[in-house]
Amino acid sequence: MARAAVELSLALSNLVGIGDAENDHTLLRACGLGVAVANALDSLKDQADLVTHGERGEGVAQLIDRMIVDDLAGVAPRPRSAIGVVPHETDARTPRKLPT
Repeated sequence: MARAAVELSLALSNLVGIGDAENDHTLLRACGLGVAVANALDSLKDQADLVTHGERGEGVAQLIDRMIVDDLAGVAPRPRSAIGVVPHETDARTPRKLPT
């Protein structure tokens, strides 16, 4: 993903990552906004800035719809100091759910 971002002249902070499993932790930390689908591992949901109501593809569709409607207005990402670095433990914010 980082290579594609460079090729497209995009900052990682402008990307949205979505996932559900252990292999998605790095993706969510690398992107400017990390989203977990409803059936994601609890550890991924804890790390996410936003959690969808729908599972799997339905959650992805909900995220896309929200991006089209309001470009995720009002959703602020957690601070990330570097790729692969877990946000500080002092950031105990609960991930938000997409509105229904």
